Amino acid sequence: MRKIITLGIMLLFLGMTISSSTGLYLNEQSIKTLSSGNILYVGGNGTGNYTKIQDAIDDASYGDTVFVYDDSSPYYENIVVDKSINLIGEDRDTTIIRGPLVFSIDSNNVNIQSFTIIAEIIFENSSNCTFYNNNVQTEGPAKSVLIYYSSEINIIKNYITSHWLSIEVSHSRNCIIENNYIVSNEMEWSQIGIGISNSTNITIIHNHISRWLHGIVMRNPGTVDVIQNNFIGNIRHARFESRNFFNIFWDGNYWGRPRLLPCPILGWLFILPIVHFDWHPAKEPYDIEV
Repeated sequence: MRKIITLGIMLLFLGMTISSSTGLYLNEQSIKTLSSGNILYVGGNGTGNYTKIQDAIDDASYGDTVFVYDDSSPYYENIVVDKSINLIGEDRDTTIIRGPLVFSIDSNNVNIQSFTIIAEIIFENSSNCTFYNNNVQTEGPAKSVLIYYSSEINIIKNYITSHWLSIEVSHSRNCIIENNYIVSNEMEWSQIGIGISNSTNITIIHNHISRWLHGIVMRNPGTVDVIQNNFIGNIRHARFESRNFFNIFWDGNYWGRPRLLPCPILGWLFILPIVHFDWHPAKEPYDIEV
């Protein structure tokens, strides 16, 4: 009974209304859940429960929820989500998916919540998806969360680490990266916390980005807002290469130490060096909990 009540609370939270789009502080924004379908259970000891997550996904229909118990964790599987479903773990820290290769989402309207995922996770040709309250780790020189040729992908309140690059957004639009803890998992600094390339209407807000060679790297971005993030302990907090001087907006970020004056951000406009400014840098780090 306790687990059924927990699932109901999760779905209720997911069904709250989302404010859309770039430039707004969305703060614990919602998830458009598909709650009209059935619930398929994985693990545990219920009659008819699945033993593999992928088998439940394969049998699910549009709007169904696949709920994964932690009793049978870790799940050693490659996961492919190719339909519009909710995929929910019982507990973020104890419901573990350990894939030898990848966790792939290539459908619209997918919501994933409350897992520890030890694999690359890829959104490709997807839209209106939310990745909420997860731990993501990679082993070896791999990327953690990749968003390719997709739109309206929301990455919210996750703890994401990598040996190479934690979040990459490429050829995508209308995506939000909010309230995540993004940290290198090496004793020495890994390469890039967040990478943005050839993507537009991207909001990066209220994240903790720490111990990278480069906190954020942007190449040929469209409109990008970088607002109220912590940049702490990075070799270089941010760099960019752009074709438009005015398309990146920086505001209210904490740049590793208290600042009374605007913070310069160095980049390139085509082949010319340019400087952007965060005109209102934060004087102390934000309290970001995930």
